[in-house]
Amino acid sequence: MENGMEESVAAKGNESEIESKGKGVVAGVSLRDRIKHSCDIRHEDVAIPEWDNCVVRVTSMSGKERAAGFEYYLDKKGEVDRARFIGYLVVACCTDPATGEKVFGFDDIDWLMEKSTGPIEKLADAARKVSGLGEMAVVDAEKN
Repeated sequence: MENGMEESVAAKGNESEIESKGKGVVAGVSLRDRIKHSCDIRHEDVAIPEWDNCVVRVTSMSGKERAAGFEYYLDKKGEVDRARFIGYLVVACCTDPATGEKVFGFDDIDWLMEKSTGPIEKLADAARKVSGLGEMAVVDAEKN
């Protein structure tokens, strides 16, 4: 186990107790509730020197955002439009670190994709990373 901590799990129906040395016991809370109330949104702050040295917070997509993306970036043949995929990632994941608000809207994709590829790729790479999308995300989307 991590850091030498030993864990034992005793499952009872929908509930589970986890005992960890130094961590105490979480009792009476269902696994479902623990998952539901966990904070699993990840982020990475990305400096973009090309854009007046601004910093953009790239936040992981929710499952809903990822599913909505399929409708947006898949063309009529069911193939991924790579420019729209990259644009979608940037729009869906970029937030203002000061406010938490989305930086861009979907109507911004056209002009965003006319910007230099360096900053766009930097943001898209961070979006893939924090959202758990591997390099094969585009290929997998095409298959689905």
